[in-house]
Amino acid sequence: MTNVEDARAWPDESGVTTHREHGSGHVLAAQLFTDTHLSFARADCRTVLRNIGFDEPRASAFVYAINECLTNVIRHGGGHGWFILISDATRLVAQIIDHGPGASMTIREQQPANDAMHGRGLWLARLMVDHMTLTTGPDGTSVRLEMAHAIR
Repeated sequence: MTNVEDARAWPDESGVTTHREHGSGHVLAAQLFTDTHLSFARADCRTVLRNIGFDEPRASAFVYAINECLTNVIRHGGGHGWFILISDATRLVAQIIDHGPGASMTIREQQPANDAMHGRGLWLARLMVDHMTLTTGPDGTSVRLEMAHAIR
C-alpha cells in the first residue's frame, strides 16, 4: 500500500473528492487496486492495524470486511478501485470506491437464505464493523467501513 501521510484530499462517502486537514484525520494508506493487489492490501492493512494498536480479533474482523468489499469491486465494479484507510481520534475508516456501473444491491439486515446465490459478503462485512454504508449510482459504488479504536 502506498503511504500518503501528506495527502490533503480523498474521496468522501459519495465519491466526491473532499479536502481533509491532518488535524481531523490521518491518512494511513491510499491505493488504487486491481485483483493482483488483494493479498498485498490484506497484509499491509493488517500491519497498519497492528501498528496503531488494534488487537488480533478486531484487526481480523476489519481486514475481513475490507477484503469482501475489495473483492466485490473486482467482481462487480469494473475490476479496479480506490482504497483509503484513515484514522482519527476515535475511529478507523476504510473507504472502497469503484467507477463501475453501479449496483442494485443493498446491505442485508437479515442473514441470506441458505440457498441464496448472493448477498453474504456484504452482510458478513457489516457484522464485522461498527458501521457500514453503501452508496451507489451510475458512476460507481462507495462502501465506507468504520470501527472505533479500542478503549485502553
